Amino acid sequence: MIDTALDTLRPLAEAKRVQVAAELGGGAISLTGDPARLQQIARNVLHNAIQFAPDGGHVDLRVEATKDAVKITVRDNGPGIPPEFLPYVFDRFRQGDSSSTRAHRGLGLGLAIVKHLVELHGGTVEAVNRGDRSGAIFRIVLPRETKGMARVDVAREVPLSPPAAGAWRNAAPR
Repeated sequence: MIDTALDTLRPLAEAKRVQVAAELGGGAISLTGDPARLQQIARNVLHNAIQFAPDGGHVDLRVEATKDAVKITVRDNGPGIPPEFLPYVFDRFRQGDSSSTRAHRGLGLGLAIVKHLVELHGGTVEAVNRGDRSGAIFRIVLPRETKGMARVDVAREVPLSPPAAGAWRNAAPR
């Protein structure tokens, strides 16, 4: 799930020279859920982070597993989310500073879709402003078992495909 999302977003990251560091939990991690929707969750959150990271910036991705849950954390070093906008960041068609979001295009649906899909899987998602314009953090927690759903590989210790042009690295997030 994570590797496929990263591969899909590789051209965007390379175009912006954004370094993506992925810490994938030290082994195979799986959960049950709708594979296409889980990948959409990962892709939307990572796309948002890459999109708002500055040219030459970085995005850190961490996947951790506990007995009952899989935790996905995505951090970027972009402008962050204005504190007054945090309560609305997952609302449909809502965008923060229209001058910066308009520069990045979009309808304001990506994070609303993330929240809806995470909740359909029985999980939670939150956004945190890192402060001082030093980026945002998105934390997703998904249960390991969702009744009636198929098993999905979330992450593997080693990426499925080799890094291209140095934009991807399998390392500890900053």
